[in-house]
Amino acid sequence: MQTYTDSLAHLQDELRRLDSMLRLHFEGAGDGAAASKDGFEGMYISAEDVSRLLEPDREQRTVTNEQLRQQIDDQATRLRDRVSLSYQQGTPIRFAALADSFALSRPELDAVLLALAPELDQKYEQIFAYLLDDITSKRPTVGLILRVLSHTEQERLASLTHFSPSSPLVAHGLVELHPDSPDVPTLSQSVSLDRHIVEYLTGTDDVAGSIADFARLEESPTQATELTLEARTQTRLDSLVSDTVDDPTIYYLHGPSGSGRASAAEAIAASVGLPRLVVDTPRLAGTALDTVLAQLTREAMLKSACLQFENVDALDAQDADGSVDTLVAGLEAFHQHVFLTGAGPWTPTATLPTHEFASLAVERPSFPLRKAIWDEYTEDLPDDIDTESLASKFSLTRGQIEDALFT
Repeated sequence: MQTYTDSLAHLQDELRRLDSMLRLHFEGAGDGAAASKDGFEGMYISAEDVSRLLEPDREQRTVTNEQLRQQIDDQATRLRDRVSLSYQQGTPIRFAALADSFALSRPELDAVLLALAPELDQKYEQIFAYLLDDITSKRPTVGLILRVLSHTEQERLASLTHFSPSSPLVAHGLVELHPDSPDVPTLSQSVSLDRHIVEYLTGTDDVAGSIADFARLEESPTQATELTLEARTQTRLDSLVSDTVDDPTIYYLHGPSGSGRASAAEAIAASVGLPRLVVDTPRLAGTALDTVLAQLTREAMLKSACLQFENVDALDAQDADGSVDTLVAGLEAFHQHVFLTGAGPWTPTATLPTHEFASLAVERPSFPLRKAIWDEYTEDLPDDIDTESLASKFSLTRGQIEDALFT
């Protein structure tokens, strides 16, 4: 069995399985829009058109529903085995990663596939129009998705929960429902996949445009042993890495600007092998914090990243309604590490239901450490400059020293 070369190759196989599922539904859907409409050729879609789109190489043969169901099961097994083998060989599959990141069931993932299909191949616009008996309908409705995914009426009714406000599909904004008017029933609402999710599944690595002005994805190459910290700070950091790295933890890293707060966050993230979605917290002022946090957590989950909020003190300074405690409360559903950096000490005022809490004071470097930092840059200093004198005269952090040298 061959591995997938990339995620797009896997999506092509997923679409083949989807075609089988649609074929099964089509066989039992009746004539739909297949009736002759003399004089309006090109303005309707026939059953023959749909049959050709779903199985262009099909010979004239009878396929029973039972055979189609077996074909769908066999395709699912092959997909699962090839995805597993691809991961073992170091090829991640984004469609499978989406399911893992948002804890999607297979029916929910199939709902995503149905919403994605028109973005990948226009033939699905025609197929959906036929199955909905509406030439203007280019996307599946909730009702059509449930009919395709369900074998019985009981299953169909139970599957309505896939589109409830608390479902992963809706709560995380993976799909969007489009009622034509406020009173349109859920079953009649068309479904589309969020544009950023489409971009992710088709290979784009950019951060979502809605948060790109204040968030960036950063890798975490720096290990704790590479940092230049006071001995007691280093000891505490090492202890945090070993004691809390396995449990989702909110880390509050505080100290003066340039002291190494961000580097400490990077080192902890590096210990679990995860990148960080870094947020310029002061730029959240004036935004709808709950909406922004939902977008940030979705992006971090999509990228398998920790969240890092820089300079969170700004929230308390700017608006009591946008406090650090409010921010932390909005991260309850995010089950990964969160890093907060600030100048002064802080502890949460309420119990954290889904995270541990840990605090680390990153101190301003002492004279010996300041001299060691200056000594690292002797080649960038004039020959007549004495690093001991600089360290004695200026009580600067590493970041401030680097700013003085290079800006």
